[in-house]
Amino acid sequence: MERVLSSTPSEKTQYFDALQYPAENVDIKQSNSQGQNVSMPKKSGNTPTPNGNIPGSNASPPKEDLGTEDSHLEFTKHHGENHSDRSRSPSIQSLPVCMEDIDEDAPSAHSMEGGHTPPLGRKASVRTTRSNRTTRSVAEATAAFQSGSVLTGPNAEPDIDEGVVQRGVIAERSLSKKQKEKIIKDEKRESKCFSKLLKTESKLEKAALARALKSLAALQDLHKAACKLETRAEAAHSKSLLAAQQAESTFLEVRARAEEEHARWEGKQVEVKAQEERLEAEREIVREMEDRMAECAREIEKLRIVKATDEREREAKMAEMMGKKT
Repeated sequence: MERVLSSTPSEKTQYFDALQYPAENVDIKQSNSQGQNVSMPKKSGNTPTPNGNIPGSNASPPKEDLGTEDSHLEFTKHHGENHSDRSRSPSIQSLPVCMEDIDEDAPSAHSMEGGHTPPLGRKASVRTTRSNRTTRSVAEATAAFQSGSVLTGPNAEPDIDEGVVQRGVIAERSLSKKQKEKIIKDEKRESKCFSKLLKTESKLEKAALARALKSLAALQDLHKAACKLETRAEAAHSKSLLAAQQAESTFLEVRARAEEEHARWEGKQVEVKAQEERLEAEREIVREMEDRMAECAREIEKLRIVKATDEREREAKMAEMMGKKT
């Protein structure tokens, strides 16, 4: 997270100097600026411009070191590629187009590049297909704030080009004290608005956690009902198993009534098998419920940890923006 600009003009200038020059050159520059305080006469021909040159003068602009220029080019190229990768967003041009529904008289993209408007024709229809993304598990508590806070999380880090920082340093030197105070006042107002957004995001994250807890409570009710069904199935299975054992004993003891008792025994065995299948099905449901509860509990624990981290980062950023000392 980059440091927020201080409200004091001197600290703001030191911040820009620290970004532009190495650490060992900042002290030298500050000592030179304190010892040499030369004021230029305010004339129309000597007004400094943002690039550091004075219009009307014959002085050539300062030449930068070749090594520094190469490093600036590499830095700009590297951050430009990263920014282009992150800034890519899906558009309707990336959607699959059904060729059979496109009219041949419709204007093409290449014909529009020349600036000439083609004659009006029937619009081509674009048919989209169903997304092939895999469906998330129904046991997922919530999709909100899974990657942390949007405003203060890791994805909220901006990519500032070094050229922008250098332009700010040059422009800072040409501003008057009144202009700097006006800019600082606007920045304080922006920081206050951003702090309101942080408070709203905090409320949304708390609501997401509450919804996740409600989902866990609903899953717990389902688990309780499944446990009751398992108890009933076990009782029925024990009862049928006891009846089958009694029937088998009667069959062995009374061989004279073998036909009748044998049929009764076979019927009880079928009942035992049916109850075993029922018991296995209920146990499978219980195991599935426990797996879903464990998955939901892990996600809620992760969300709690992320929320706690975001709350600390949010409070630190709000204190830094509003000028509070913690």
